[in-house]
Amino acid sequence: METPKSKRMYLQGSFSFSEKEKERIQELLPKCKIYFG
Repeated sequence: METPKSKRMYLQGSFSFSEKEKERIQELLPKCKIYFG
């Protein structure tokens, strides 16, 4: 099963992240483009 080179993840609604948490999530998912709503 092939996976695309980059994935998009939308985190919206009840999610509330601090800047440090956002950086941590991005480090864990380096190939994902993460959008914080």
